[in-house]
Amino acid sequence: MVTRRRASGARRVRRARGAGRKANPPRTAATAGGTHVSHAARGTRGASPQALLRRLRAFCLALPEASETDAWGHPNWRAGKKTFAVLETYRGELVITFKAQPQEQQLLADDPRFFIAPYVGKHGWLCMRVGERVDWKLTRELLLRSYRLVALKRMVQALDAKR
Repeated sequence: MVTRRRASGARRVRRARGAGRKANPPRTAATAGGTHVSHAARGTRGASPQALLRRLRAFCLALPEASETDAWGHPNWRAGKKTFAVLETYRGELVITFKAQPQEQQLLADDPRFFIAPYVGKHGWLCMRVGERVDWKLTRELLLRSYRLVALKRMVQALDAKR
C-alpha cells in the first residue's frame, strides 16, 4: 500500500496492484477436483462437454508445470503463465483452441475440422471443432506441440526427460 500526499495536502492511499482482489487460484494436477464446465460449453452438440473436459484436463495437467485457470468464462490450460489450450464454444460449436506454428496453422486451416481462431489467429492460434468423435491421438499431438511453443526451456526439458 502506498500513501501519497496531493498538492492540497490531502492523503491519497493506493493499493498495490492486485491487492484486495479475490482471484480464482489456478488448478494444478494436485488441485484438479470437480468437473466444472463453463456456461459457454453447455448445450452444445457432439461430444459430451463433461467427458471432454475431464479428458483434456487429465492430459494437460499431466504436463510439467501446467495449470488450469478459468478465463473469459471457460477453462484455459497454461504452461507457467502462458496459455497453450482452451476449451470454449464459438458460434454454438464446442472447440479446442491451441497455438501452432505459422506453417502448420496454414496447413491445418485447409482441413474443415479447423479454423483460424478469431482475434488471436494472427498469433498462430487455431480452433479444432469437436464433433461427434474426437481424434484423441491428433488432439494430444497438437496440444503437445502447443505446449512446447509456449513452455519455458526447463519445462520442455522436463517433458523430454519424462517421455
